[in-house]
Amino acid sequence: MSAYRTAIDTTAAAIQHRARNFRNQIIVVVTISTIAVIAAAVTRSGSWLSTLLLLVPVCGLFLHADNRLLSRWRRHVLTPWVTRTLDFAALGQAVRANPALPKPTLEAMLATLPSAGDLVAEQAVLPPTRQAVAAVSCAIHGTAADALLINVVASAVVVAVALLALWTRDWRPAIGAGVLLLVPVVRQWAAHRQQARCEAEVSACRAQPGFSESDFATMCGALR
Repeated sequence: MSAYRTAIDTTAAAIQHRARNFRNQIIVVVTISTIAVIAAAVTRSGSWLSTLLLLVPVCGLFLHADNRLLSRWRRHVLTPWVTRTLDFAALGQAVRANPALPKPTLEAMLATLPSAGDLVAEQAVLPPTRQAVAAVSCAIHGTAADALLINVVASAVVVAVALLALWTRDWRPAIGAGVLLLVPVVRQWAAHRQQARCEAEVSACRAQPGFSESDFATMCGALR
């Protein structure tokens, strides 16, 4: 099976998986909301409505799961791209030709891939440069993914503390929210780790024959 056929199938499967996760998120959100409202009506206690706070970390977990899925998809398509067995300009044309794939979702995914501007320019980029660009791309998205996960964990802590305080009518558990002071420190540490790993890989690529500083700068400038 060609690299393009594999990449097209992987892209279609990723989109289907994302759609399934989104449907599951809706089901979970509706279920939690319905249980909270019904329980509050039956018991005539507004305390049950506080469980709606669970929607914050729950939705965050689904976002994190979607982010991980996108990261796996990018790794799958970046691998053949680095070895020049696949070009993203050509892949984009191929997957856009599939009318079954939702265009907004597809375009958003393709926008996260490196771009050299056009197919001719991209085909001229050699593996060392591609590897360095891939490292920067992974670092950018990895840093964002780490920050999202840290925020999800932080929101879960806040919600757990708030619910415990509300249900026990004891605000001493709120002291546990002090762990949020560590959030900026952890985020900075995670970002530094990603940056250090990226810089080491880029430095190794620069030492290889065929590395182009101009192509690297151009493609990295277009990353998002």
